[in-house]
Amino acid sequence: MGEDFLFVGKLNKIIDPNTDHSKYIIHIRQVAKYVVDLVKDLSPTDVEEGYYLIFNRFHKGMRIGVEKKKLKIALPLPPKIDPSVSLMTVEEKPDVTYDDIGGYSEQLDKLREVLELPLLNPQIFVQLGIDPPKGVLLYGPPGTGKTLTARAVANRADACFIRISGCELVQKYIGEGARLVRELFQMARTKKACIIFFDEIDSIGGVRTDDPEMGDTEVQRTMLEIITQLGNYFIY
Repeated sequence: MGEDFLFVGKLNKIIDPNTDHSKYIIHIRQVAKYVVDLVKDLSPTDVEEGYYLIFNRFHKGMRIGVEKKKLKIALPLPPKIDPSVSLMTVEEKPDVTYDDIGGYSEQLDKLREVLELPLLNPQIFVQLGIDPPKGVLLYGPPGTGKTLTARAVANRADACFIRISGCELVQKYIGEGARLVRELFQMARTKKACIIFFDEIDSIGGVRTDDPEMGDTEVQRTMLEIITQLGNYFIY
């Protein structure tokens, strides 16, 4: 039964790749580094050296499952993802276009002027000596196409689209919501162009108050962090 348990390690380097006598340097955290082989059922093409980008930091090494006794690579594993990434929907370029939206011609014209124009023609704002808008507020009942419209703008502007629900930013511990916001904007800055869509922003957009009995000081902290990040964000 002991052989059924696996260590989780990282493949740091392949020695003599694509040969019959390939060796693999692995690292098992808090244990040691080893030079090992593959199990018989695992093909050399199933494992590789790699770098994985998680929140603007590169992490070297493919995650692997290693036999406990013989220390042979037994199973390739997917990269470990920061749990906060699962709260977001990231699309490099949405497949929604303006043709998929019915009506809203006046609203679309305003959105294109406010969002699309600064992304596609930022030199216009430079020549005029003004700063472009840093965000817009879309409001309306559920199902009226707010998210669909934002995705269409991202498609037209060839921008990455990041969607996160405001209620997911409400965290139990102090500073966690603000940290998520900072990491969100940090990831957005790694993109050539990006539109961040905060869904259900009313969950963290309450009236500011100094009353300690309200119990929403952490919510206010999160909202203030969003405002701070928007203030520090420049489109060019």
